[in-house]
Formats: sequence, C-alpha cells, structure tokens
Amino acid sequence: MLWIVLGILFILVVLYVLLLPLDLVINTIQNQYYIRAGVIAKARFKVDDNYLFRIELRTLGIPYTIYPLRRQKRIKKETRPKKAKGRFKWSYMKTGVRLIRSFELKRFALQLDTGNCITNAKLYPVFAYFNYLGSDLQVNFKGNNQLNLHLQNRPIRIVKSFINP
Repeated sequence: MLWIVLGILFILVVLYVLLLPLDLVINTIQNQYYIRAGVIAKARFKVDDNYLFRIELRTLGIPYTIYPLRRQKRIKKETRPKKAKGRFKWSYMKTGVRLIRSFELKRFALQLDTGNCITNAKLYPVFAYFNYLGSDLQVNFKGNNQLNLHLQNRPIRIVKSFINP
C-alpha cells in the first residue's frame, strides 16, 4: 500500500513539474529582470557595483547569490586536441524554431526613441500598423526607451517541441 501511495505521489510531482509555468520577464520601466519557475525557483538579475551584475536565486525558499563575472582561480587542465566539428545540421535549426514557437507572449510593450528624428518618423507608420494589429509599440521624440516583455512556457511544451516533428 505504501508503494502505491508513493507511486501516485511521484506521478503527481512529475505532472506538476511538467505543467509548471516558466516565466521570463524583462521590464525596464520597473527594473525587473527575472526568470521564474512557478513557486519552486526564481532568478533575479540585479545591478552590482563591483561585478557589473549578480543573480539572486531563490530555490524552495533558500536564497543564493551568484556573481557570474567574478574572477575565480582556475586550475589549468591539460589541453587536448579538439575534435573537428561537423557541419550545422538543418534539423537543429528546425528544432530551435519549434522551441521558440513553444513560448507564449503574454506582454510586449515597447517605447523607442532612436535619437534621430528622421528614423523615428519612418518608424511611426510601421508602429501604427502593428498597434492596429494589437501590439503596444510607441515611437517618441523625448529620449525614452522602455521595454516590457513577458514570455511564458511550460516544460511539457518544451519536451513536445523536441519530440514532435
């Protein structure tokens, strides 16, 4: 009886992980840059005075701080001759496109000023057309550049993008 309960619990945990929403948020208006995996994990990218940026990771309530650009002492390994790399296969490109298409765009808003009034004027009708289709794109002449992007995916859709042709 214990094995049946543990088996059902294991299947429920696997289903939860496969259906867990993965969020990527880039919001320059509120300075929010993070990747979140439901309530399990969240990684925030923060500006750091000493190391350019740091990653604040919180996994199951336990906080970690990672400095990816900090110098670390490395032990020099023996160098082996590298194998000759093959050509890039077209199937990798197709799989990459399927992976990108598995993402769902939840929010996209862009305010752009190129710094050149002629280029801004040329972008204005293009952005107006995309706004007609339902986007939130704006050209301004004030020097404001802002991006609000929210992408969402689920592990099950990522797995399906690799399996299904």
